[in-house]
Amino acid sequence: MTNRIAPPAAAAAGSTPTARRDWRLFAALLIVLSGCAAEPPPPVAAPPPPPPPVGWQPIAALSTDGIVANGFVQERGLITTGAVRRAWILLNLREPIPIPETGGRAQSVRFVGEYRCAQRQWRPVEGAWFARPNAQEPVHAERPRGGFRAAPAGTLDGAFLDAACGL
Repeated sequence: MTNRIAPPAAAAAGSTPTARRDWRLFAALLIVLSGCAAEPPPPVAAPPPPPPPVGWQPIAALSTDGIVANGFVQERGLITTGAVRRAWILLNLREPIPIPETGGRAQSVRFVGEYRCAQRQWRPVEGAWFARPNAQEPVHAERPRGGFRAAPAGTLDGAFLDAACGL
């Protein structure tokens, strides 16, 4: 029986000149193939909101620094009876907000309010919250109760009053 000498550990581990050359070729092939990989597609941009309904005007005095992105007042729904003016308002919000009554979220609200222009007062009459901008996909409706309340200049309520009273 002949005793064989075990190969050195380095040779057994695959570091022979042939194994090293094969490894280098494999690494080079991986580098070349990685350059051929397709780049991932760019992220899909959110579609622009639908245009406001016909007959709605932008609220020029509306501050859009906060949660409101933009707002509109409806011309054809404007009703004036004595000192009270009634108008529909549509607000688009920057980010969806939670609706506690339903557990859903809303990104726009449309409501009708009554305005006393000379006294700078208003009262919301009926409103609806929507999942998408420009009153798309209703999620909640409400009919607030209460009397007229102040709508000071420089506030959101005041911007609504100014829009309705400026028509």
